Amino acid sequence: MEIDEKISVRFQKRELNELDMLVDELGYSSRSEFIRLAVFNQKKTIENIATVQVDIPPLILDYIDTLVEKGYYRSREDALHKAIDHYFDHERIESAMKAAKGMEKVTGRSIDIIKKNGKKIIEK
Repeated sequence: MEIDEKISVRFQKRELNELDMLVDELGYSSRSEFIRLAVFNQKKTIENIATVQVDIPPLILDYIDTLVEKGYYRSREDALHKAIDHYFDHERIESAMKAAKGMEKVTGRSIDIIKKNGKKIIEK
């Protein structure tokens, strides 16, 4: 890979130690590789505001990986999308909406449902 330009980044000693631990722990070949990927992952996050980062306990992540390996899901992302779709079914959303209306009465704050890009969202 040809590098067109080099930049410098300053870290505090503690931050650099944490970076080195991550590079080793996650198996990156160098600090540069890790930082390059981090920059482009951040760019993707900024471009796609619908993206959410979730911390998953290692045991659950291992379980998801096992299900992916066995062919139940195409990827970790696929497994999480299906879990979210299953959790947020019509009945649960209706229940949440009723609770929101109840909170509106208790707090006196208005909770309006508006459509954004054809999807319902809640705005306070």
